[in-house]
Amino acid sequence: MSVIVIVVVDVVVDVIVVVIVVVIAPAPARAPALALAPTPSPHPALPP
Repeated sequence: MSVIVIVVVDVVVDVIVVVIVVVIAPAPARAPALALAPTPSPHPALPP
């Protein structure tokens, strides 16, 4: 019985991950200018 539960949970997680990737992945493709815009260095004291 526990094996069935593990398989069901695994399938549900896989579906959620696929949906998230499909929703988030196209965002940079639609706005390449925003994706390529220079971002401030996370460590301002270090050279870029």
